[in-house]
Amino acid sequence: MSSRQSGTRELGDVLEATATPPAGGSLPRLAVRLAGRTPLTATIGLVVAVATIGTWFLPGDGRLDAHVLFAAGFPAVVQEGRWWTPLTSVLVGDDVGDLLLALAAIGVLCGFAERRMGTLRTLVAYLACSFASIYAGVGLEALLSLGNPFWAAHVSVFGSLDPTRPVVGVIMASSAFCGTLWRRRIRVIVFCVAVVLVLYSGH
Repeated sequence: MSSRQSGTRELGDVLEATATPPAGGSLPRLAVRLAGRTPLTATIGLVVAVATIGTWFLPGDGRLDAHVLFAAGFPAVVQEGRWWTPLTSVLVGDDVGDLLLALAAIGVLCGFAERRMGTLRTLVAYLACSFASIYAGVGLEALLSLGNPFWAAHVSVFGSLDPTRPVVGVIMASSAFCGTLWRRRIRVIVFCVAVVLVLYSGH
């Protein structure tokens, strides 16, 4: 089979993973069907939705309290010893926009990855990327602070709440299970998006 044919088949798999319901199909039936095919993706999406919405009902300023309790960063992990924040920071979104973006990314990208790699591999990749991304960021902050303490003092006050962070790692891991064309496309697109975020947003 040629590379072009392989790429076409990969595209068909992607479209099938995010297909719209057939005519006459009900939305609940579609949700049950998709959850049965990608149970981990459905579970992650449900947990993120419930956790994020739950923070809106915290006493006082729910958004501020969510950052204090769940956000991960240099002060939370190193200075205050909140070891659980690398996991909780990927289960809570900042606001409605972040929640909708996260649910879309989880549904499409994690769903595709779970169908490609299987549930267990997807779970391992999700957890590994959740912790590795935070500890790599904290380590980089600590390293750069040695040469520029003013920069370190500025960035150390920030915490991160981002449910899409492990999704990036999961889709990159799933590229190893794709054909040559889609493997290259996924890796190039993810790398370019990551560079843009670093340059323009400081993520």
